[in-house]
Amino acid sequence: MTLLSLENLSKSYGALKVTDDISLRVAQGEIVGILGPNGAGKTTLFNLIAGTVQPNAGRVVFEGQDVTGLDASARCRMGISRSFQIPHPFAGMTVFENILVGATFGRPKATAPHARAAEVLRLTGLARRANDRAGSLTLLERKRLEMARALATDPALLLLDEIAGGLTDRECQALLDAVRAVHATGVTIVWIEHVVHALLSVAQRLVVVDFGVKIADGLPAEVLTSKDVQSVYMGAEEHV
Repeated sequence: MTLLSLENLSKSYGALKVTDDISLRVAQGEIVGILGPNGAGKTTLFNLIAGTVQPNAGRVVFEGQDVTGLDASARCRMGISRSFQIPHPFAGMTVFENILVGATFGRPKATAPHARAAEVLRLTGLARRANDRAGSLTLLERKRLEMARALATDPALLLLDEIAGGLTDRECQALLDAVRAVHATGVTIVWIEHVVHALLSVAQRLVVVDFGVKIADGLPAEVLTSKDVQSVYMGAEEHV
């Protein structure tokens, strides 16, 4: 079943086309990784999915409904949530209170917000820091909290924006365990990441974009051996 469908999405800022006629389908339950060099248009693509910017052309369809005209808050209440590359927790609030914000303003659900927040604390490995101020967290814990706050909204689709950046290998493995635990609950994940080995350890499918254009989409092993992808990342020469 297709959960998310992007249909010929384009976004320009003046003469600069950041997203160029991208189409993409994400099935329910998938983990899809998105790769691309800096400036490739990955974050703009996330913004288009989440509703923080509007496309110049094309549609975003979620669970069979055209959501292109809806803003980010409306899409969040429908089940689309995202993290951000640089965590910005409410530093003066506790970890639990940060997560409670997401649980309170996310998708309507049967579970009470406090119970949902407690569930997410356990799932993301933050239970022991529940009553600590978010400003006291380590980088790994802030990354966990960024994901937890998005997850607390009870999304069907979770967008992760470079959450592995800046972590040591050991910290990255701990975060990957949390991502796997989240996916095991049935949440569909689309993940932008520069730490390629982290993405490859969980992604079932890779999409590569460059200069706003989708240049590859498929199984990780196939995508990484694509001549177009190798040309982008390693300057491989094309052979005629």
